[in-house]
Amino acid sequence: MTRFLSSSQQAYSARDTFALRQFVDVGVTSGTIYACSGYRYLYTMGNTYTPVGVLGGVEPIQEESDPFPRGIKMWLAAVDSSDIYEPLREDMFNRPVKVYEAFLDPDTFALSNTPELRWQGLINEVEIRFNDSEKGNYYEVSAETELRRAPQRGYFNKETLSLTYSGDTFFDYMHLIPTQRAMWGQQATTFSVPGTQPNPGNRNPRYRP
Repeated sequence: MTRFLSSSQQAYSARDTFALRQFVDVGVTSGTIYACSGYRYLYTMGNTYTPVGVLGGVEPIQEESDPFPRGIKMWLAAVDSSDIYEPLREDMFNRPVKVYEAFLDPDTFALSNTPELRWQGLINEVEIRFNDSEKGNYYEVSAETELRRAPQRGYFNKETLSLTYSGDTFFDYMHLIPTQRAMWGQQATTFSVPGTQPNPGNRNPRYRP
């Protein structure tokens, strides 16, 4: 079974000698960083991708059939002290990441076709690593396929919940919630607004002990 959408990509993947390149789009505060593997600048998809060579890389992408989120880790060497702390100035959490792949013609090093999307997700964290025996000082970017995902609206009422989880009876007891008294240990929970008296009982969805 083919792993590529285009016939040219599939043909190059079956050759004895081939050159595979990865293209990475990383969202940052000021825009998007475009980087690629290898040692040549490559222009594709309307952007120029900067090669990182041996100074960066992407871990192998997991391909599983189960629905759990899949993560990848990317790294880039820090050449001097300013490079080490530069990523910490960026608000990288929840930024988009896309990884594309494409083959180059081994004779001309021209792109065989438009790179195909292989993975996309959101950045979870950025960490600084020091004195690695192979990479030296570098920063590592961890991204996942699902991050801070909002719950599906379909589960907010009895009718649509039953379409997916027919045996779930949670909404059968919704009418009992306003009459119940929430307890924190042996004491009833309360809610109060500064300057007012506490309101005991379960009459507001926000509580404090």
